[in-house]
Amino acid sequence: MILNRALLTLIGVGLAAILICLDYSIVNTCLGAIGADLHTPMAHLSWLMSAFGVGFCAFMVPLGRWADRVGRRKCLILAIITFAVSSLAAGYAQHLSTLLLMRIFQGISGAALLPASSAMVADAFPEHSRARALGAYGSLLGFGLALGPVIGSLILAHSSWRWIFWLNVPVSAISLIICLLFSRESRSSHPIQIDLIGTILLVASLAFLVLSINLAANVAWPSPLMLLLLTASIIGFILFFKHQAGHANAMLPPQLLTKPTVMIGNFIAAATVSPGWVCLFLLPLYLFAMLQMSVLAVGQYIFIMTAMTIIAPIIAGWIFEKINQTFAIYISFVLAISGLLLMCFLQASGPLWLIAVSFVFFGLGWGAGNGTAIIYTTKFFTILI
Repeated sequence: MILNRALLTLIGVGLAAILICLDYSIVNTCLGAIGADLHTPMAHLSWLMSAFGVGFCAFMVPLGRWADRVGRRKCLILAIITFAVSSLAAGYAQHLSTLLLMRIFQGISGAALLPASSAMVADAFPEHSRARALGAYGSLLGFGLALGPVIGSLILAHSSWRWIFWLNVPVSAISLIICLLFSRESRSSHPIQIDLIGTILLVASLAFLVLSINLAANVAWPSPLMLLLLTASIIGFILFFKHQAGHANAMLPPQLLTKPTVMIGNFIAAATVSPGWVCLFLLPLYLFAMLQMSVLAVGQYIFIMTAMTIIAPIIAGWIFEKINQTFAIYISFVLAISGLLLMCFLQASGPLWLIAVSFVFFGLGWGAGNGTAIIYTTKFFTILI
């Protein structure tokens, strides 16, 4: 009975996590249709990805901290509801500004949902099966990424781009019902106080950083506004870490950041997962603009890469648990680096076989890195468990 409840918890939170990843990858294939409908140039449409990124990156740490205090289940439920409502509103958007605002709310929902959901999965399963459960959770994230380009291309071929957002609503409802019925509340066993000043500094610093990077691609260098945002971000980070060092209830205590398990988990994610988000934005544009592929063909090729992120976390979880933890890390790096190196040889004409092979290698490395990072950090990070 306990295992069935844990499995249903994994399914419920997994559905919500799938939507967050799907919502990122699905938009890339629909940028042209959105721009044509809203009469927006392609250069401005990149803000649709950045708006999601600002909300997601800036609020993940403070909302994860908040979930540890008030309860991860409460945070997850609120995140699912917010995501569904913002998705519904995004589908009805008539102006780019409205759509950007809803994308920010979607990013904030994802920032609240992913830390809470991974911690809930770790709490639901016993120690002997936790790594495999977290590996399966990582595969669900890959499943969302894999579905995005395919579903996006199918929607564009048969209906309006607005359905890429409306589709989130019924799936969110199913996830919400499962979580309400079967998930249990969990929170940190340590007393946690919200660091309001630290939260403001971190959110502002990350937001300024993401905005300055996105602005760099759309304005001539050096742009005074971009330099101002970048300077504000650097000053904000300096003030944030100085504040954390002297705060009793620091959001990111220095001793936590120096834990080997936390450092390794974050390094794996940064090295193998972060390039995936870049590839997921640039590669569809390469296939569209350089190779003149159709929407359906682009979705199929991107699916080659993202489908690997479904398989790899399960394999990485098994290797981590049954063979060797270090080997799981090494294989993630080798696969990801191999895929990126192969992409360096891509030209305006492909070739198609090299695209497919590089996508397979990088997708496997991306998925294995994602699964290993989640397992490594959550398995040993006792504050989350």
